Amino acid sequence: MEETRVAFESLRPREPKGTGLRALILGTVVGLLLLAFLPLAFAVASVTSAREHKNREEAARLVAETAAVGFLYASDPSKLITGSVTRICSLADNMCAGDPAAEGRDLHVSASGRPFTVRTRLPGVDPRSIAAPALLYSGLFALMLLTLLYIAITRLIVHPLDHLVRFADRIASGARRIVAPRMGSRETIGLADSIEKMAKTLVRDEDALRDKITELRRTTESLTSAQEQVVRSERLASVGRLAAGLAHEVGNPLTALIGMQDLMLDGDLDDKERRDFLTRMRGETNRIHAVLRDLLDFARPEASSAPDSKHEGSSVRAVAEQVVALAKMQRTSKLVHFVITIEADNPLVAMSSHRLTQVLLNLVLNAIDGAGQVGEPRVEISATWADDRVTFVVVDNGTGVAKEMQRTLFEPFASSKPTGSGTGLGLAVCRGLVEAAFGTIELDGAYTAGARFVVVLPVVQ
Repeated sequence: MEETRVAFESLRPREPKGTGLRALILGTVVGLLLLAFLPLAFAVASVTSAREHKNREEAARLVAETAAVGFLYASDPSKLITGSVTRICSLADNMCAGDPAAEGRDLHVSASGRPFTVRTRLPGVDPRSIAAPALLYSGLFALMLLTLLYIAITRLIVHPLDHLVRFADRIASGARRIVAPRMGSRETIGLADSIEKMAKTLVRDEDALRDKITELRRTTESLTSAQEQVVRSERLASVGRLAAGLAHEVGNPLTALIGMQDLMLDGDLDDKERRDFLTRMRGETNRIHAVLRDLLDFARPEASSAPDSKHEGSSVRAVAEQVVALAKMQRTSKLVHFVITIEADNPLVAMSSHRLTQVLLNLVLNAIDGAGQVGEPRVEISATWADDRVTFVVVDNGTGVAKEMQRTLFEPFASSKPTGSGTGLGLAVCRGLVEAAFGTIELDGAYTAGARFVVVLPVVQ
């Protein structure tokens, strides 16, 4: 339950960062208004300024024509000089009235078919005085539009979204009251309905996940308990097989020893028979000693080699050739054909030559016993090197290992040989030696043309 709560707390929304929705919308609208109203305001100001300039020009020409008519009939033309008319000249009579240096604009007009030049002085048009009202109007309109837009966005979009965000936060915090606020436009109401359905689905999934976690925990506890029982049963079975094998391998020689001792105690034996019994008793005693020695090697593989050889390396080819030479001395290997496939530049194996010889010799002797059951007896020894590991392979062309023996093949006293032909500790000792060197040994169960053992050992660094 606690793990589920932690998992759902990791899904809680964090505090959002960045610009708000209102600021984004208003900023976009302000940009659009500036893009639309500024050119419009300047266009209105330009058109108004041009219109005003044209009106004033027409007014100045009308004043000039009026002054020219007055000049024809006035007894004193100087009285026509006013604030807007600074000089009048009749081109036909070459007569002028007014200051020649007066400022103004000369307009050519005619009165009663006679040409005149009238200098007028009217105020010009200031574009700023025309553009200012247009800009002010545009600014007020934009401000009112932004205010109304702000109110509409706040009431119709932002407030409903804020309520939905708070509702989602409560759901993420573990709230069980699944009623989403419905306000604003149709779209926000639809969003609220969708969030409410999603929240209910999440709550159902959370409950289902809690149930699954609880069930998984119970299942795990049951499996752990069952595994412990299986391990205990397997350990007891291994101890039982070990005890049974030890009792069998030691009990038979002890029975023979007791029988021969009883015969010797009867005193009815001559010296030759007594010596023969002592020789047999010595043989049975050596047999018991060999079993106990192999069992000790299996329990403590490090005791099988000298302490100063633990960090020495072994030549792969040299050990293989020595093993084949030792194997050829056996009477059962006279007809066996040995094949060694080892590259000359293989590295040294991180195992003493004594241990490596013991492992390979045991595998080769087992291969000799199984070889020849199908065709000509043949035993192959090969070694390859890759990724700082040397892989030994010992193969024979026998019938292989029975399926029922493969699972317990490396356990003590597990043997497929007839009774008295072996102690059943050879492969168990080999596994102990290989694992003590941080290697692996296994039977290739997929190989069907005989028995194929694979040993992987590290190389000397």
